Amino acid sequence: MEKLPVKIDQNIIERINWEVSPVFPSGNYQMRGVPNKVGFIDAPFTANQDHKYMWHFWGGSIPEGKLTIVAVKKGSHKLAPALTVDGKSVWTTGVPGRPNNGADAHIPSNMKLREPGTWALLVFLGNTYWDYVVIDVH
Repeated sequence: MEKLPVKIDQNIIERINWEVSPVFPSGNYQMRGVPNKVGFIDAPFTANQDHKYMWHFWGGSIPEGKLTIVAVKKGSHKLAPALTVDGKSVWTTGVPGRPNNGADAHIPSNMKLREPGTWALLVFLGNTYWDYVVIDVH
């Protein structure tokens, strides 16, 4: 596996609020994440199953660069890639594009987490930490 492309500040992990992120409306969809900042079209996560998730970003100055998602499991400081490309786990995917579903930018992705539990998905755009989304994996 490739090396983690972003620097993780341990303070980010220590400050995670482990409550599952809320669902909020945007366009015709229900998003899970941080309203007016980041989210994806809400869909369940099942351990070891690859599914498509459409990420959305809001804000006047969305950082440029590729999307990196770093997953952290509650109770562990172990970092795991959440994104998949052609079934293979990767840290990074493409660059978010045009507005969609009421957001300022969006990008489709596939994600898979290997173990059930509560996970935080740390979202980076380029080298910039943007925010995190907490999910339950069944």
